[in-house]
Formats: sequence, structure tokens, C-alpha cells
Amino acid sequence: MSFGEQWGSFPLIGVPGPVISMDWELRASTLPTANVTENYNQATMVYFQFVFAAITLVLIAGSLLGRMNFLAWMVFVPLWLTFSYTVGAFSVWGGGFLYTLGVIDYSGGYVIHVSSGTAGMCCDLAMTAS
Repeated sequence: MSFGEQWGSFPLIGVPGPVISMDWELRASTLPTANVTENYNQATMVYFQFVFAAITLVLIAGSLLGRMNFLAWMVFVPLWLTFSYTVGAFSVWGGGFLYTLGVIDYSGGYVIHVSSGTAGMCCDLAMTAS
């Protein structure tokens, strides 16, 4: 969803697709919406982005340590990855609306640090208010 074709006229997310076939993982990495082809295979891109997603969750976990129930964390992680991280990654790196506006984010300042900091702050404020 972060790096596929744009989903219709919705500039925030890509079309979900499988990443499990060996043929798909060994072909050259492409970002179809951004019209970019990299000089490495698709598997490298998938694992690289997986690490970025994991780092983002670790940053959020640091702000919620000792404040959130583990069961609530298990529900929060897939929901946040689907509805927040993929939108940010597609918008900036995948060719979404921020990419078309000229936003360049090589080191994850927006996708990783701003999104995880905002999520941690919002969760902390929600827990403090309740």
C-alpha cells in the first residue's frame, strides 16, 4: 500500500499487492506512481522499508512504555501501520501528494520521526485525559 500504483484518484495510498513471489522480489525495484526505478531488487526495498516501519513503532513504544496495556498495543500496532505509516510512506516516498508537491525526505524525518512523535504525543494526551 505504500509503494504500489495510486489507488484511483485517492492520492494518499497505493493499491495493496502481494510481495511474496520470488519473481516479484527479484525484479528491479520500482515506485510506479513516482515513476522511479532503482538499481536494486524489490526484496531489498521491502526489507529496508520493513526496518523503517519497525523503527517508527519502537519510537512510539518509547512514549507509551508503562502506560499502555500489552493487549492494547497488539491491537494498536497493525492499525497504526495500516492507517498512518502507509499513508505517510506513500505520500512522501511512493509518489503521493507530498511527493508531487516536491517534498523530499531521504532520511525519514517526516515518515518516521514526525509521524511517530505525533502518534506518541496523541496517545499520551489521550491516556492523560482519560
